[in-house]
Amino acid sequence: METRASYIIVGIFTFVVFIGGALAVIWVAGVQFDEEVAQYDAYFKGSVTGLSTGNQVRYRGVPFGVVTAMRVDPKNVERVKVTIEVPKKPPIKTDTVASLEYQGITGIAYVQISGGTQKAHILEKNSGEDRPVIATKASQLDVVIEKAPELVTRFIALVDRANQMLNSRNQERFAEILTHISDFTEALSDSSGDIRAMMKNGAVSLGEVHVAASEAKAALIAIRGSTGRMTKDAEEAMRDARILVAGLREKIALLSGDLTTTLERVQGGVARVSAGVDKVAGEASNTLVEVKHLAADLRENALEFTNGTSRALNSIQSEMDGVGGEMQAAIRTLSLSAGHVGDAAEQLADFIKDNRDPVEDFTGSGLYELTQLLSETRVLVGALSRISSQIEQNPAQFLFGQTQRGVEVK
Repeated sequence: METRASYIIVGIFTFVVFIGGALAVIWVAGVQFDEEVAQYDAYFKGSVTGLSTGNQVRYRGVPFGVVTAMRVDPKNVERVKVTIEVPKKPPIKTDTVASLEYQGITGIAYVQISGGTQKAHILEKNSGEDRPVIATKASQLDVVIEKAPELVTRFIALVDRANQMLNSRNQERFAEILTHISDFTEALSDSSGDIRAMMKNGAVSLGEVHVAASEAKAALIAIRGSTGRMTKDAEEAMRDARILVAGLREKIALLSGDLTTTLERVQGGVARVSAGVDKVAGEASNTLVEVKHLAADLRENALEFTNGTSRALNSIQSEMDGVGGEMQAAIRTLSLSAGHVGDAAEQLADFIKDNRDPVEDFTGSGLYELTQLLSETRVLVGALSRISSQIEQNPAQFLFGQTQRGVEVK
């Protein structure tokens, strides 16, 4: 019995299989029908060999779109217009650059999109253009191809120079150099024992240098300690010198006070002598007594001045070790005081000289005693002047005598 086929069932089965295969192809290819795309143009200078419609477009190395069209630009025959289709997201920015790259040296070409920063604006089409235009740059292979003639020329020049350098004469010299190197290595091999001994001696010398450096370091530390102690001793000596100078100033002040007191007493004596001379006409005997008292006062004051000066100088001598320079002020004070005493004595002598006639009329012997008083006063003033001159000329000799003391050597 013959079986009859149902054409309707066969047709339905065939349609279902076709639809299932199409869906499987779409699923495997990962085609998304709801994805929004955008088209851009890119103009490449030179040849685009290896690039064709349907080739990949990559964004930072990631597959991103396809090439939809390509042709020579009718406005400029030196460049090729390539149209690409890519998703709208992520958007193409104004600082994005397209280049033609190859998979391997002679592989399939593809469009590489690079660049693009987050802060840049989205690329928009300009007026008079069908689509936005992406800026292009030469690929690495294009750069190599462009530089190839120059590289070949330089390589040929290098080969020519190498041929010139490797002529027969230079080859002989290279052979001599190799011979000398061989001789040197043989001599070095023969002297290996000496070299080892030299290295051993060098190691010993380095050890000695290390020991010397350690000793030098220790000596430096000791010197630093000695320097610190010397600095401390110097500071203490300066403090002692300051104290000594202060004491010297006090002594000088006391000495100046003694000189001032003596001068006042001498002036007082002169005043008393003047008063006595005024009354000498009626009171000759009283004048003689006053003159005697004045002479006694002058002798006492001179003796007191001499003793005070001697004591002050003896006290200063015990404290003056290396501070002779500080005595300049004392010398000037002594000189000034001696001058005042001398002036007072001269005034006294002039006064007595002017009144000599009345004195001779009433006092014969009193004039003799007064003359002795004036002589002694002049001697005193001369002695004070000599003392002042000696102090001014050589204070060290006046204070310390001829004794010279050295410095103890430690």
